Amino acid sequence: MVRVGALLSIMALVGGCGGGTIESGGGDGGSRDAPTDGSGTPATDGTGPGTDSGAPATDGGTPPADGGTPPADSGAPATDSGAPATDSGMGWDGPADAGAAEDAAAGDDGGTAGEIITVNVTFYGYPDNDPPSKNIAYPQIHSEAGGTGTFEDPITMAVGADSGWDPGTVMYILYYQKYLIVEDLCASCTGAWIDIWMESDASSGQAVIDCENNAPQGSMQVEVGPPPGRTVDPVPLFDPVTQTCNAH
Repeated sequence: MVRVGALLSIMALVGGCGGGTIESGGGDGGSRDAPTDGSGTPATDGTGPGTDSGAPATDGGTPPADGGTPPADSGAPATDSGAPATDSGMGWDGPADAGAAEDAAAGDDGGTAGEIITVNVTFYGYPDNDPPSKNIAYPQIHSEAGGTGTFEDPITMAVGADSGWDPGTVMYILYYQKYLIVEDLCASCTGAWIDIWMESDASSGQAVIDCENNAPQGSMQVEVGPPPGRTVDPVPLFDPVTQTCNAH
């Protein structure tokens, strides 16, 4: 009778005649037999049962310095926000400027970057302010709602009483490329929700309401406490002179 151990050794020798090679393993941490396509040529996709080699998992290069397990996907670093923005369902799935998020993380003017977070975004204007007007609850740099979106002249925004953001808090909204400042109270807003002013007056009527409703909004990224120097789009979200909506 052939012992099991000997039989396995014989099988290993016979298997070695098939021309198979051993490749470096993937994310499971072990080396593995490279599958063949039937002609003896090793497959290149790296699939197949792994062996227990005890070798540490790699992401295609040097193991992480902290000895931790590398990400299971591709080893790509997580974004600094920790949670990517979700699609609002209105066609928005990222910053208008592909480098805006990276700029915000790095502090593109050499200043200290703020914190990137995801917030719920809505808009308001003269007709749906309470009462209909340009009045604001917390005047900071403006005596009434306004602003062009630059660092020196951020646009008024309203937040809820439970937001945790004090009057005067400045943000930069990546999608619209504009600076914002807390200067008003939003009675219906809760948590991380900002209501951004659209420049308007008593003559704006339904035109600005339609612009508010149709502008991309919902879940978007903002930088809280941004430095100066971010890219600014000078075009107003709504132009009350021409009754034109530019929030797209």
